[in-house]
Amino acid sequence: MSLAPSSQSAKSADSRVLLKVLQTLWHQRCQLPADESRPLRLTFMSEILARPVGTAKELKPPDLRRVIDALRDEQRTRDRKAGLRAATREQLFAIRRLEQEIGWAPRPERLEGFLEKMFRVHRAPQLTAAQASKCIEALKAIQRRSDPAGSPPHPVAQSSRTASSAD
Repeated sequence: MSLAPSSQSAKSADSRVLLKVLQTLWHQRCQLPADESRPLRLTFMSEILARPVGTAKELKPPDLRRVIDALRDEQRTRDRKAGLRAATREQLFAIRRLEQEIGWAPRPERLEGFLEKMFRVHRAPQLTAAQASKCIEALKAIQRRSDPAGSPPHPVAQSSRTASSAD
C-alpha cells in the first residue's frame, strides 16, 4: 500500500522541521561549526538509538523526536545543575489559560512560535521559572492590546468624561 502524495509531503515536511530543530539544539549544545561537530552528532544519535547512524536525514520522525528529546533532557539536566528552576505547574497553567483567552488555543503553533522567538524553547514545559514569569507578563500585554474593551479606561479619556459631566 502506498501513501497518498499529500501524506508523503506532510511526512517530509515534518522531517525537515525536526531536522532543523535537531540542528539548532545540537549547535546550542556544542557551539562548534557543523562540519566539526558532525562525527560527535552521529555518535550521539547512534548511542541514543542503539544502532549506527550514517546521516540524520536517514532517520524517520519518531527517531528524530527521540534524539531531540534526549538533547532537551540533557539541557534540562545542565540547567538544574546550574541552579535554574523549571516552570511551576501554576505558571504553566497560567500560560495555557492566557493562550485560550488570547484565542491562540485552536492554533498551538502560535504559542510555539512565540516561545521559540522569545525564549528559544519549543514548548511551555521547557521554560525556566524566570522565563515562565516573563512569558506570562508578555502574554498579558498581548491580551491587553488585543482586548481594548476588557482593559481599564485610559486616564485621559476618563478625566475628560468627568469634566464634561460636571457641567
